[in-house]
Amino acid sequence: MKKLNIKKPDFSSISFKGGAYTTIFSVIAVIAVVAINLIFGKLNITFDLTDNGMFSITDETRDYLAGIEDDITIYYLEPNGESIDIFTKILGQIDKASKHVEVVVKDPVLYPSFAKDYTASEDVNYGIIVVNERNGKSRFMAEEDYVILDYSMDYTTYQLQTQTTGLDLEGKIDSAIGYVLSDETAKIYQVTGHGEEAIGPETVKLINKANLEVDSLKLMMIDEIPDDCSVLFIQNPQNDLTEEEAELLRDYLSKGGKLIVNLSYKSWDHLQLLGVLGEYGITIGDGIIFDRENRMNKNYPAYCFVANVTANDINEGIYNKKYIISQGSSEIITNTDPENLSLDSLLYTSDTAYIKRNKSGTTEKEAGDKEGTFYFGSVITDSVTGAKIAAFSGLGLFDDRFANVSSYGNINLLLNTVNALADIKESTLAVRAIDFTQVESLIIPDASTAIGLAVVLALVPVVLLITGIIVVVVRRKKS
Repeated sequence: MKKLNIKKPDFSSISFKGGAYTTIFSVIAVIAVVAINLIFGKLNITFDLTDNGMFSITDETRDYLAGIEDDITIYYLEPNGESIDIFTKILGQIDKASKHVEVVVKDPVLYPSFAKDYTASEDVNYGIIVVNERNGKSRFMAEEDYVILDYSMDYTTYQLQTQTTGLDLEGKIDSAIGYVLSDETAKIYQVTGHGEEAIGPETVKLINKANLEVDSLKLMMIDEIPDDCSVLFIQNPQNDLTEEEAELLRDYLSKGGKLIVNLSYKSWDHLQLLGVLGEYGITIGDGIIFDRENRMNKNYPAYCFVANVTANDINEGIYNKKYIISQGSSEIITNTDPENLSLDSLLYTSDTAYIKRNKSGTTEKEAGDKEGTFYFGSVITDSVTGAKIAAFSGLGLFDDRFANVSSYGNINLLLNTVNALADIKESTLAVRAIDFTQVESLIIPDASTAIGLAVVLALVPVVLLITGIIVVVVRRKKS
């Protein structure tokens, strides 16, 4: 039998050494990746590698929070641990930015009555509450206040569709902190004695929750508007002012007073009140607005419709988010001549609306009815005196029925207008909202993942290349 010639393995051969080096360094690379992941995961260290910094707060916010001296508590309402990753990351950074700011997670399932101390809304399960522990001032923000939604109509089902397109959490928290840091509390005086529509109890609750006070005022009983009046409110008076009351109102506005007036189609003959408003370029039409295009639905008359809302600071949180319901409205005609008067429009109709001025009994458009776009909510500012007048038109425009329905923005409009006229100071930071439509498809928020990829894609090839060069040099020297 022929003897087999079996060679013993040569552990000193070049091929064996090359394979051994490759194996050893591959094992080392794997161990390094695992070790780095464990270390950074244990330390909970993360980096934001997104182009728009969606997981990071801005340096402006860090500096702002670092200068706060009052103790601020931010309650994050999170039912059953249903946290949203981007929320917790931003809130976590805000919590670390100042020793005076603390973020506390509250489960509304375990504490069902907790939010009721800060908001009149019922069954609050999501949102953020910012509280100043020194003065007790607070602000509640529902999730829709800082989540940016895009609305579209599905014409196959005629259902309104929503899509989350952005986030304004950092900016809204900055603003809320600025609000609770202020010791100023605006006071609304509601004029009575002329058959006015009263502010309803549910609306008063919301006004109080917004740290605004409400009191009544009979002009006939006073010599001048009180000094602590932040905003004077006149809502749908059934009777006109007297000459003395009109002079009192003129004097108040000449000193930079702030007035919100809501008039209906029944107010066109209130000559004393309209005489004062006319001095600021404000006139009301004598008919009712009908808007068939924007009517709520076919079961409602065309004089009950959804208002178009302009995009401005007063309508922030309403524009493209909530409905403003109008009924019994008349046209608010404004004139900004002389030049010291400036105008901000708030509410308007579609371009196919029309005004009924006759008493024929029909609600259909007839020959002679004025047609077009009509404004029935505007703010006039006098740059000389500082006076501001917000003029609206509508029966029950700020009625209680809109108070606790989240899809309606009528009460939000009232509160926003009060804040704008009273110049309530909030944070002046202009922190940008995050636009999700600009986020790259590849997002690597965790440092452990980022470093692991860096090791695998960059470090290991470099190490192997250097090792190969060393091996080649050593072999050449030996040969």
